[in-house]
Amino acid sequence: MPLEECKLPNGKSGTRWGGSGKCYKDKKDAIRQGIAIEGPAKFEKIMKTHGDEDWDAVYKDYVKGTADKWSYFAEAYISQKERDKIPAEDFGDPADKKYPVRNQQDLDAAVKLVGRAPPEKQAAIKERLKKIAKRKGLKLPDSWE
Repeated sequence: MPLEECKLPNGKSGTRWGGSGKCYKDKKDAIRQGIAIEGPAKFEKIMKTHGDEDWDAVYKDYVKGTADKWSYFAEAYISQKERDKIPAEDFGDPADKKYPVRNQQDLDAAVKLVGRAPPEKQAAIKERLKKIAKRKGLKLPDSWE
């Protein structure tokens, strides 16, 4: 199942999307993370297949854009057609065409999602994102500088 139980830093149970990445206290946040990673259409297919009683209300809230703190994920989603137009040097992970950066909004989304990458790739992706940001004149989070 795409939604998995995990342990929070305080030892309590949480939920995350997939087998790695951030563990959330609130299951709704993990569902929103799944939408951000998969895109709305693919997420809906996955959840209809795997079924989970909590996903539908969160999905509708998110897709309608009423989930204020998560709306940047909806705007940051890039279709495959658009992704194919982005040059390889603008991806944090060009081999897998992940973490594309066209603008500040894309960089912000990539920074938030880099923890979802396999642990052995995270440092390289972070370095590529730093180089892309410098080349494009974008602002990195203070914790990355």
